[in-house]
Amino acid sequence: MPERERMLRSVFWKAYDSTTVQRYDGTTVRQYDSTTVTKINMTITNYRDLEIWSEGMRLCEVIYKITESFPKQEMYGLSVQMRRASISIPSNIAEGFSRKHGKEFRQFIAIALGSLAELETQTDMAGRLLYISKEDAAGFVEEMNLLGKKMTKFYQMIRF
Repeated sequence: MPERERMLRSVFWKAYDSTTVQRYDGTTVRQYDSTTVTKINMTITNYRDLEIWSEGMRLCEVIYKITESFPKQEMYGLSVQMRRASISIPSNIAEGFSRKHGKEFRQFIAIALGSLAELETQTDMAGRLLYISKEDAAGFVEEMNLLGKKMTKFYQMIRF
């Protein structure tokens, strides 16, 4: 079995919360929780099938929209940094998925996690500078933490 196919059959997990995890084995998705096991037919054929990629794209859209309202002096400062960090998350997931080996994919997920941490810090700073409300900043950071947990679980499940 080619390395890429083996990786697809053993790697992909989708975390919803602490009790429910979905495992992608290349042909089916098995949903595990404390009471039931459900099988759903699903094949992972590209990065667009990954929940962490979809959530990264949604996060990027939100960041682009909120940075439009930043002051003009931030046009080349914090605003650009936040946009670059946010687009880096789904971009690295997509690039890593396209690699041939699990070890490379893990590296790109690790880079995406680093970009997510960078974005959390920048969002916190935007709240401190009152470019966005502190409540909104805290809400965004909480969403980023949830995405980070999913990405970390996914990273841990990639075998090479």
